[in-house]
Order: sequence, then structure tokens, then C-alpha cells
Amino acid sequence: MNDGGPASRLLRRLACLRLNEVEPRRGPDGTPWIAKRHRRFARPIIALANVYLNLSRAGVRVPGDRLWHAWEREANRHLHGVGCRSEAGGWLLMPRWPGLPLAEYAGDGRSTPEGRLRGLEAATLALREAHRVTLRLPEGGEGLFSHGDATLHNVAYDPSTGTARWYDFDTVHAPGLPAVARHADDLRALLASAFALLPDAPAPVVFDIVAGAYDGPETWAFLRGLVARGMFHRAAHHRAQATPGEGRLRELETLLGTPQP
Repeated sequence: MNDGGPASRLLRRLACLRLNEVEPRRGPDGTPWIAKRHRRFARPIIALANVYLNLSRAGVRVPGDRLWHAWEREANRHLHGVGCRSEAGGWLLMPRWPGLPLAEYAGDGRSTPEGRLRGLEAATLALREAHRVTLRLPEGGEGLFSHGDATLHNVAYDPSTGTARWYDFDTVHAPGLPAVARHADDLRALLASAFALLPDAPAPVVFDIVAGAYDGPETWAFLRGLVARGMFHRAAHHRAQATPGEGRLRELETLLGTPQP
């Protein structure tokens, strides 16, 4: 399996350094919250990662504390109708959603193949709805939301209600990217992580679920353009996010290259 080479391996190792501290908290009404902050040694690592992401034209960046906190508050308020707050010591308090990260649910031996696919459909529907939300973008000005790291690791799925909620908005798309490019990047990350984390599901089934739940023709056209130019999920940053096997990736590219009715 091609893992994307030294650059993507380095990015994955950086992601595994536990750059964040996370603590469970309780709100005034007893509801569960999550407190999160960057560790002290994270700042130079994030700065180096941003230099690489900028030089490689990855189209994403990792914001510093001030911008990150502001974006989390903005995104959660508009997407979920809840307020996050910053506290002394660099802590950011955010809601803890019911259920599990979909990546964790997909790997849980107690979940059924059908249940995992229902989770994927719910996550895709939630992403499509989020992409319709207008809010203040991290670089300023208003525009449509995009996630920046829309893999199955960053969406909570509650199988008891069938509800999916996207979270962890600590990676943002680079300033100036049009909405269609940002949305296509989110959809790419979702597809690639689904193909990597649902290996027991036939590729056409996974693809059809996502294609049926995400109804943005311009976004799909942009993705197919990347496939035609040989640029789909080829960057080191892409491979660090999610690495389907080469055969699985080729199946996805073939499906993307097939015109939809």
C-alpha cells in the first residue's frame, strides 16, 4: 500500500504527538462538555506544519489559539446553535455530543455493516447541510462553511437517534479558496476516509450512499476535474488524513470518473 511517502508519514507522526490536552467538564446545568487546549510545545510544531502546508499548497492551515477559538465559537453557534467559551489558560469549552466519532463506531465490533452505512449517510447529510450555512469565515468576511478536515474522525454519530454532528474545527481552509473548492476538499476527505475505514463495504455501495446524500452538482464536478487531472487525493496532506489502499483508491477514482445520471 502506498502511504503517500515521507511527507505524509511525517504529517501523520505530527498528528500523533498529542498536540492538544482534552479534559471532560460539566456545564452549569450538568450537561457534558469537553475542554481542549494546545499544549505548550505545540506552537512551534504547528508553525512548522503551516510552513509545509503553505509551501505544498495544501489549501489548509492550522490556526493559532485566538483564531481557532473564534472559529470554533462561530461554527458551533451557526451549525449547532450552541455557544463555546474560552477560559483562562488557553482552554476552549465545547459541547460533548452523544454517540461516538464515526471512525470509532465503524471500528466497533458491536456495530453492524448496515449501522455503519447508516452512520455514513447521516454524516454526509450533515456535511451537506453545513455547507449551506453562511457565517463569518476565519479570514474575515461572510461565506459558506467548510470544515477543513472532514474525515470520519471528526463527526459524532449517535446510532440511537441516527444523528450526526461535525466538530473539531481546528483546521481551516486557506484564505481565498472559493466555496466550491473548499466543499470539494471536504467531500474528498469524507470519501477517502469512508473508503479507508469501511473496508468491508463494497466500493460502489459506499460511493452511492455518499452520492445520494450529497446533492451538490458543482462540488461533484470539481472533484471529477481533480480526478481527470490526476490530482485527486495525491498530496501528502491528503494521505495523512486518510489512506485507502491503492486498490480501494483506484476504485474510488473510477467511480468518480463515471458520469452520474
